[in-house]
Amino acid sequence: MLVLLAVLLPCVFAQTNDTIIDALKASSREQTLVALIQQAGLTDVLATGGPFTLFAPDDLAFSKLPSATLTMLKNDTNALAEILKYHVVSGTYKMDDLKVNEMMLETLTGDQLRVNDYMYKRRITIEGATITYADKIVSNGVIHRVSQVLMPPKGSVVDVLQADGSFNTLIAAAQAAGLVDALADGPITVMAPDDNAFASLGNETVSKLLANPDILADVLKYHVIHGSLYSAGMHSEYLNTLEQDDRERLYASFTGYSLSVDGARVTDRDMSATNGVVHKINHVLVPSSLKAKIAAL
Repeated sequence: MLVLLAVLLPCVFAQTNDTIIDALKASSREQTLVALIQQAGLTDVLATGGPFTLFAPDDLAFSKLPSATLTMLKNDTNALAEILKYHVVSGTYKMDDLKVNEMMLETLTGDQLRVNDYMYKRRITIEGATITYADKIVSNGVIHRVSQVLMPPKGSVVDVLQADGSFNTLIAAAQAAGLVDALADGPITVMAPDDNAFASLGNETVSKLLANPDILADVLKYHVIHGSLYSAGMHSEYLNTLEQDDRERLYASFTGYSLSVDGARVTDRDMSATNGVVHKINHVLVPSSLKAKIAAL
């Protein structure tokens, strides 16, 4: 806990004439970012423009990117510049300014960054990436180090599900239950069973659910939580769902790096959307109150 506090508490710096670029060059942990900024032709912007807030992925964050993604960015200067500008917000937002859950910040690309303040874990995230070092004050703004490279969401939750390619049954179920519009609203968190999860129910059960939209809607609502809950903000806890039965709450269990929900394992997490976040799970979740109804179909 002492280590966590040391990471997250804002650091106060003396007045400096250093610019964003000066501060990054002086750091031993952002050298990949510096090289990419230079390659993208953004050095002058971050040295003379502003004031800006920069969410700066460190070298470790870049090492987490798939090698093919990093190679593509290095080979496409325009795409690289867009990704880097997605990390920059006009104006100075210190850590205290970011303690507003679900705040949206407009980046230099015109896209939005979602800020989440998870008070229980004393963490602030930007599109699910944790701020690990805060409030490096410079002459033309402020720098916050983040744990991941930020990538613009691929549209709404529905768009993210469609783009992934492994949620065809879930999309068909949402359409049959009349919930597509609800999944385009938000902010929401979707615990999304993939096609294999639905297949494990058996074709007959899936067909019966698709033919009974009211029961199907209640099952699907049990997978949807109000608000954006990224894995960085999760702990072992009960979660209220759109199913709206306080007796039927999801139980999230976080042990080490393993995350599960009602016993279903989260196999892919933090799939960011413009209206929330998607976590892929390996089982369809069924509230106790519906099990008998489904068995009787």
